[in-house]
Amino acid sequence: MPVIPPGFLENLSLNYKVQRSGFEEIGVPSDTVRRGRELYYGLTDWVDNEIGKLLVALRTHPEVAENTVIIYSSDHGENMGEHGMWKNCMYEPSSRVPLIISWPQRWAGGQRRIGASSHVDLVQTVAAIGGGHTPGDWNGESMLPWLDNSGHAWKNYAVSEYYAHNTASGYVMSREGDWKYTYHTIIDKDHPAQRELYHLGSDPQEFANLANRPEHRARIQAMHKRLMKEVGGDPDETEQRSRHQLARGYVRADPMPAATGVMAEIRRLSRD
Repeated sequence: MPVIPPGFLENLSLNYKVQRSGFEEIGVPSDTVRRGRELYYGLTDWVDNEIGKLLVALRTHPEVAENTVIIYSSDHGENMGEHGMWKNCMYEPSSRVPLIISWPQRWAGGQRRIGASSHVDLVQTVAAIGGGHTPGDWNGESMLPWLDNSGHAWKNYAVSEYYAHNTASGYVMSREGDWKYTYHTIIDKDHPAQRELYHLGSDPQEFANLANRPEHRARIQAMHKRLMKEVGGDPDETEQRSRHQLARGYVRADPMPAATGVMAEIRRLSRD
C-alpha cells in the first residue's frame, strides 16, 4: 500500500485536494488501491514483453540493429495512490518519466545519466541525431554532448506544467538538481498562490514541504525567476489565459487546413 504519513492529506495544496475530489480518489477502499497497483505493474510487464519481441525481431538483422536508435519514454508517470493521488500531479512518481536511449554504434550499453532533463531536450536530441536543424524559438537543448561524455556540464534542469481538468488552477514545477519547486497559481482573491519546495536528496518521498521556511526564501525567489524564464511567462497570466480560452471553447483563428486522403473521407462521412 502507498505510504502516507498521518496528517499529510490534510496539508495538501488546495489544487491537489480539488483534484482528488474530481478524480474520485478520496476514500478509495484498500482492496481497490491494491488492485490498481497490481494492474499497473501487470501492464508494465506486458509492454516490456512486447518491446522485447520488437528487439528480438530487430536483432535478427545485426547490421540494422547496430545502427538503429531506440528511444523509450512516456508522457507521465503514475502515482499509484502515493500522496493520495494517481496522476496529474508534480510528485516524482507522476512527473518523473523513463528515458532509455540505445544506439550501439555510438554508445556502449549499461551507462546512466542521473541529471534532470525535459522532453523539450529529447526533441532537440532527436533532431540532432537526424542531422536536422530546429527553429531558434524552440526550447530545450540537445543531450548528445552529455550522452557522449558523462562528464559534460549538463544543465540538470527540467520544468513541467499542468493547466487542465479537475483542478482549481494551473501549476508549474521546476527541478534543479535535487531541489524541486512547485508553484500553484492564484485561484481567486480569497485563495492566493501556494508553493512547495522539496530536497529530493534528503526527502525522496516528498513529505517535508520546505516552502514556508525563511531560510529558503531566497532559493524560492531564484527558482521562480528561472522557472518563468524557462516557460516563457508568468504562470498566473498563463492561468488566466487558459481560463479565457476554455470559456470561449478554443476557437482556431487560422483556417482549417485542406484535408486529403483518409481525413477528407472522415470529414465527408461526418457531414453525411
